[in-house]
Amino acid sequence: MGIFVATEQPLELGSLVNLSFPPKILDNMADASDEKPETDAPGTIRVEGEVMWTTQNQEYSTPGMGIQFRNVDTITRSRIMDLIVTIAYLDLASETSKSKNDD
Repeated sequence: MGIFVATEQPLELGSLVNLSFPPKILDNMADASDEKPETDAPGTIRVEGEVMWTTQNQEYSTPGMGIQFRNVDTITRSRIMDLIVTIAYLDLASETSKSKNDD
């Protein structure tokens, strides 16, 4: 389990990173707010990850890196999956709304 992070400056392969997913991240996505959520808020999901691959020197790809989560317990894994489902739902709802407005 992991995440793709779009960036023009990917880290070296094998680099370890600490990631935080604050609960307010979903509010920001829904509101398209520029305000950054607090990373120390209650309910924040924290995981360690390792850079496993990059798209560096691949002209056809979005620049970035693939990060594999490490040592994720069952509860954290479940919370991450819930977050992914919610993000996918918000994205689908946004696309559906755009499609209706284009008609």
